[in-house]
Amino acid sequence: MPPYANFPISFPLNPDARDARAQQVTRWVAIIGLVAIFLTVAVQFQISTANDLIPDANGKVDTNGAIARWTGMIPKFWAGENIYTKDNLHPNMPFTVILLTPLTLMGPLMQAAVLSALKLAAMLATILMAARLACDDDKPIADWVLGLAMLWSLQILISDIQHGNTNTFVLFFVTLHLWLFRKGRDLWSGAALAVAICLKMTPALFVFYWVYQRQWKLLGFTALWGVVFVGVVPALFVGPSQHILLTRTWLENLIIP
Repeated sequence: MPPYANFPISFPLNPDARDARAQQVTRWVAIIGLVAIFLTVAVQFQISTANDLIPDANGKVDTNGAIARWTGMIPKFWAGENIYTKDNLHPNMPFTVILLTPLTLMGPLMQAAVLSALKLAAMLATILMAARLACDDDKPIADWVLGLAMLWSLQILISDIQHGNTNTFVLFFVTLHLWLFRKGRDLWSGAALAVAICLKMTPALFVFYWVYQRQWKLLGFTALWGVVFVGVVPALFVGPSQHILLTRTWLENLIIP
């Protein structure tokens, strides 16, 4: 078994490189550079969050950032208010709100720090999984291909950190579901895809792909986990009637239009 096959313990390195030492050094320089870039952006997000908390001349604070939106809306959700009306129009479905709730138990600055740390971990895992998915069984991906892919996606990843969105986690769960499918773990692959769809509806396009591929087992597990995440879990927390109201309002104001 080649040394790059044991994800995530070892990175997909090329054992046949003529100058392995120089290759290793180049990789580590690239990895350290990426980490430095992401850490810098995370610090900027922390500073931006802190500045948003400073009241203006009228005593108001900026409520346009993701942290401010969560801090304002999620307590209303647990208080029984419908946060999906046109006056509020919170974008995340009830299951996602439940996932974000632990962040709101912290102060805004701690929320930003934890969110950035989770995103950096998700990015690292996504890069490793994507590199492994692109490898054949006997041949790892070329360094320049991986580097080009990183440069192509760098601006998107930086933008997601800067705005405090959940797109990085969507990418992580989409890649995780593909990696688990490659491993033959359809049950957990379906769970990962269902979470990605709950975070953002766009990954639901994979359903059509898997229908085309006739992966009925994976589709069945995705549907099963979707029922659990979209229906069962929120109903257990807020009650069936409130959950039906929230979901209907969310669909009417954010999905169907």
